[in-house]
Amino acid sequence: MTTRSDSHLTLPQEAALTNGQEYYWGIRAVNERGEVETFTGDFNTRVSTPVGWESPFSSVTVLTHGFSFLYDDTGISDSFRKMAKAIAETSGKGEDERGLILRYHKETGYWVPMTPEGDFVSIADNGGTRKLKPSDENYLQDLQTYMTQNFINQDKPLVILPEWATGGESKVADTGFSEAAADAFYASLVSLDQLLGGDVGERENGEVTHLYDEEGDLIRKHGAIFDSPLHFIGHSRGTVVNSEIIQRLGTDFPEAGGKQESGERDLQMTTLDPHDFRQESLRLPLLDYRDFYEPEVRVWENVTFADNYYQTVGRGLTPNGREIEEADMNMSFNGLPGFEGDLLGVGRPHLRILDWYAGTMDLDLEEVSHEYWDLPGKKALEAGRVYDQLGEESVEDLLAGAIPDEMYWYNAGGSSEGIGTGWFYSVQGGGERPLLAEPQRTEVSFDNTHEDVVRGDYPISTVFNGSFDVGLSDDPDAPVPGWSFHNGGVASSDNPQPPDIVEANSSNPPPPNSPVPNDDFSVTKIENIINSSKGSGAIAGTFEEFNNIKQNSNQVLVLQGDGSTATHNSFVIPDWGNLQFEVFAPFKENVPRTGQLEVTLTVDAFPDKAKNDPSRYIEIPRTIDLANPARGLRDERDTQDVDIVADIIMGNRDKIGFGQAGFETFQIPFQFEQPENLISILGKSATLEFKLNTADGNKTPVFIDNVTFKSKHLDLGNPTNARWDTVRETNPNLLIERPGYVVSYNTETKNPNWVSWELNRSWVNKSYGRERSGSQFIADPFLSTDFLLDTWPQVDGTIFDNPLPGMDRGHLIPDLQRNRTPKDALETYIGTNLIVSIQVLGLH
Repeated sequence: MTTRSDSHLTLPQEAALTNGQEYYWGIRAVNERGEVETFTGDFNTRVSTPVGWESPFSSVTVLTHGFSFLYDDTGISDSFRKMAKAIAETSGKGEDERGLILRYHKETGYWVPMTPEGDFVSIADNGGTRKLKPSDENYLQDLQTYMTQNFINQDKPLVILPEWATGGESKVADTGFSEAAADAFYASLVSLDQLLGGDVGERENGEVTHLYDEEGDLIRKHGAIFDSPLHFIGHSRGTVVNSEIIQRLGTDFPEAGGKQESGERDLQMTTLDPHDFRQESLRLPLLDYRDFYEPEVRVWENVTFADNYYQTVGRGLTPNGREIEEADMNMSFNGLPGFEGDLLGVGRPHLRILDWYAGTMDLDLEEVSHEYWDLPGKKALEAGRVYDQLGEESVEDLLAGAIPDEMYWYNAGGSSEGIGTGWFYSVQGGGERPLLAEPQRTEVSFDNTHEDVVRGDYPISTVFNGSFDVGLSDDPDAPVPGWSFHNGGVASSDNPQPPDIVEANSSNPPPPNSPVPNDDFSVTKIENIINSSKGSGAIAGTFEEFNNIKQNSNQVLVLQGDGSTATHNSFVIPDWGNLQFEVFAPFKENVPRTGQLEVTLTVDAFPDKAKNDPSRYIEIPRTIDLANPARGLRDERDTQDVDIVADIIMGNRDKIGFGQAGFETFQIPFQFEQPENLISILGKSATLEFKLNTADGNKTPVFIDNVTFKSKHLDLGNPTNARWDTVRETNPNLLIERPGYVVSYNTETKNPNWVSWELNRSWVNKSYGRERSGSQFIADPFLSTDFLLDTWPQVDGTIFDNPLPGMDRGHLIPDLQRNRTPKDALETYIGTNLIVSIQVLGLH
């Protein structure tokens, strides 16, 4: 009930006001003589530190748009700019009081400060001012200084605006682009957090003492972004993008939304008309938007509060939303003004959900402009009206009783003017949330990939679409999810400049979980590409052998011609694992082999350094020699010479072996990185480029597939959570990955704990029978003291030159199961695969 006295009035709980808003009050007084007097005024409900604990920002709001037809150069529509402005001004409207707005800059992957009007902000410079632009040489250093001096620990909000409109990205009529955008945004958010204090590993006196915790998870430390309350607001397909970002956060930073180990955190997920399902009416004459085969929007286990607002009255070209069962609160708008039906069928009810929520953010807001087009008439729709009850009435009219009787959006359940709902439930809104006694949540380890889309190596792919199998388009010029838009290029739906993706072979049916192509689906087959390349000779090797290998793949990347490249969008280096990729480099008889495949992993290790500072990046290159194939041992004398065997094994690393006949696995091994480099690589943002260099106009193609940080030899798991951890002086569970197998090695006992390897007919050459190469074992090059601690063992086969009686050299993975080429067989003769074999009655 309302309580009052001569000096104050207390509103009841059901009429609690939203924090950070400007309110007006009025009193109409009548004395005993019948004389009437009115008194009016205003006040602001701004409460310092609304979250209840101190944090670098009072809140961090990620505001993500969905499907967009029109956009300006920034990709941020007027509606989202206005909402960002309303959030930023919850700390005050003055320039020194207002919070910060950051928008995503697709060309660089940076977050760029912007004014509420969409312009670059100005910063002090040599007694004057200049615009802070992402093209500046010291941009990230200047951004760090600007945010630290003006916003961090000053009780101000931060608003982050992801952008995936420019280039037509959000309207590509294909699957995979929402998750690809989320993957790139997440990498950029992690980089920003690290710029503002985030780190990897436990440190003492500046030195890393531990990289991993007891479960084998990389130790990650929050910066100012993840130490603050987080609120993800998504509209339409933007709800899918946010859901994917939140899943990644929950996997890598489960305590994001508050200070680590404090027990105080808040991560809110607001979904506005979530659209992640098939809707038959969304089919245009030339574009089919019925189904993007989106990953399902989920309320993940790291979400503390989830509120969902939706309508289902849309028809024609109007997307509908849906209820989310796991949400703490679902609100249907069916039947409210503007949601009684959908006369035009051009998106209005779908957009009005956004209008409604914007009206709860800014109670003065009267209309919302979307820059959304009516396709049949080529005419922009009028700005959406905010149906509030009192907002357009003067205080004097209200006191005189001139209150309209029309039904409005914000009076359901007794509330009005946007209080008690929507933004009211945010940290900045300050309202009491309708929490469920037993909230439903999904574990972040759950794979929510659509059932008709090929799944990645993990529920969150280590390299999104590294298999090149995500995407339904049969257009060879179409952009490719994960490899377009966010890789520093200028790809768009109109000018995609994509990498070339081709079907693996004509005889294979689509894999079990892949979408079935349309009847008119037609792509260039690998055979046709090879046969049309320069030279008339027959293909060396058996193509049937290649066909037998590719039964689990549908599409592959092809590089053809000097300088052809493919660059993956920015992504976060995972906790562990070497980068793996498969290469097929066929050659023709009587055509000289030429060329190199350059593979470069570029890690943005020190983002606070200048762009042109070579020490900012850690580049890990790999050059695969396509002209000189791998070789085996020349004669019997070579087999027992450790140095010769070592030179051949190391020399074969960058040469084609089986890759002349089928897909061969190569790696970028982190084992050859100095320990201090490894610390600066893991958990950081990176890009990956494949580039083909050929000579003399040679058009012989190179095919690439299955780019991942997960070894195929660990498909059944990593049983002891082995890690390549160079911080520890001794490591009883050291992970060693090779193209042909994986080892957990004990540097204390100098023995492998286990070896895991894939076994199928592609690895075995039956013509060799049971003949072994009998090579000498070499010391593992990964344990070389050139890179690592001198306390780690260097074990080779010479320890058996004078063995004890009954003892001999033994493999854990036998060379007979890796004998398809001499290169593969020799790889089993490395000291970390060596174990004592006991002879009993002539048997091993």
